[in-house]
Amino acid sequence: MALNRTKVVQEAEKFVARGKVAAAIKEYRRLLAENPDDVTTLNRVGDLYVQNGESDEALRLFWEVAERYTRDGFHTRAIAIFKKVIRTDPTRLDAYERLAELSA
Repeated sequence: MALNRTKVVQEAEKFVARGKVAAAIKEYRRLLAENPDDVTTLNRVGDLYVQNGESDEALRLFWEVAERYTRDGFHTRAIAIFKKVIRTDPTRLDAYERLAELSA
């Protein structure tokens, strides 16, 4: 049975509002299990991992989102996500390189 995306997102955002970020991530992960190509949800989960102090997992997701945007020709969106990678971890030289490639 397909998940009701709207209800799951509402529930996840209720958890976020209450400061229960891990529970919100779990809800969003349910959506990703059903549709792993949903870059919007991947990006949101990455934001939540940052908020929860789990930068490594957030960076992995942000990188995946940026590469998908690049592959699909959405270079402006990919640039925005690579900038998010850099804000999360300014030591990621590979992100600076990808950002330069996309900006060229």
